[in-house]
Amino acid sequence: MKKLFIKLATIIVLFSISAPALACFGGFYDNFSGNRLDLNKWNVAIPGGNIHVNKGVLVLSVDGRDQFPLIESKINPFPTSGNFAFVMRFVYSKSDLHGSGMSAGSNNVFGVWHDSNHAINFIHNGNLGVFSIPYDNKFHIYKVVYKNGHYYYYLDGKLRYDADSAEVPASILMGYNDFRVDDSWTSFEVDYIKIKPIK
Repeated sequence: MKKLFIKLATIIVLFSISAPALACFGGFYDNFSGNRLDLNKWNVAIPGGNIHVNKGVLVLSVDGRDQFPLIESKINPFPTSGNFAFVMRFVYSKSDLHGSGMSAGSNNVFGVWHDSNHAINFIHNGNLGVFSIPYDNKFHIYKVVYKNGHYYYYLDGKLRYDADSAEVPASILMGYNDFRVDDSWTSFEVDYIKIKPIK
């Protein structure tokens, strides 16, 4: 799985070259309101499959045989200095052979990944599976707190893992990072993403 996110990092570099930097960081928030992806906040890096917004939830999926979509934050949603908290409410609504997920940063500083061969796995510094939960088709709240060079990982309000790292991400990617065409894709849904500076 690490190779999947290494490829993802290449795409981040290609797309982030043209992304404008945040002039003043007051936070980032998307609750996926309306009926389509907000293209002021997101670039579509791979326009395969389905990118739907349905009742305030972003749905990344494939019907039939197609590529899986990949979207990337249009600007750097993280502060360039100081501490921050990241919160995402998500669900894997379908489990299948080929996976999908979320990656924060070109070095996969943190993220989540699932396919039918694995549980729902969480990532720290490119390492897949620092903690995991069984697939359950339920919404979960994933919170990451960065404070003074240390990361704290929470799931549904419980601290699950923590570790040092000087890496701070500069983008968010969601979906799958390859142009593979297939009909056996995991579906990934996101209710909201919130990033805010903290003391």
